[in-house]
Amino acid sequence: QGCHFFSNTSWGFTPSADKPFITPDTWLTVNGLDTCTFSETTSLPDTIQSSSSSISVKVAADGTKISGPSYITTSKTGTGVYSVTSNYPLGTSPVGNDYSVMAISNIDGFVVTSSANQSATSFNVRTKSSSGSAADTAFSVTITRRIG
Repeated sequence: QGCHFFSNTSWGFTPSADKPFITPDTWLTVNGLDTCTFSETTSLPDTIQSSSSSISVKVAADGTKISGPSYITTSKTGTGVYSVTSNYPLGTSPVGNDYSVMAISNIDGFVVTSSANQSATSFNVRTKSSSGSAADTAFSVTITRRIG
């Protein structure tokens, strides 16, 4: 399924980030690129356009990113309050904020109470204990970008 990007190096071509498979642009989204295969990844720019329409991020209780794309950073900004930030717009519209976030706790007895879009590149996640008090806990988020 999907497509295949191939760099033919047999005639002396050297893959380079300066010669990407697809030239990145701020608002460019390539739907379905996550179903493609690549003969090498040097020519695949590390931008939002080379991601799928859903982006998964896993965060530790101390705010450290456990897994997720390199262009996403996470931090703990207060008890039970976390910031998730992207180097690139999370939505597909120049006006931004056309993405949704679903967050879940990774630990029994804790809940995610809200996730709020703050800008085109960041949002907050708030977590609480089962008693309703703000509490630090590991969580996962799925960011879904609008398609079309």
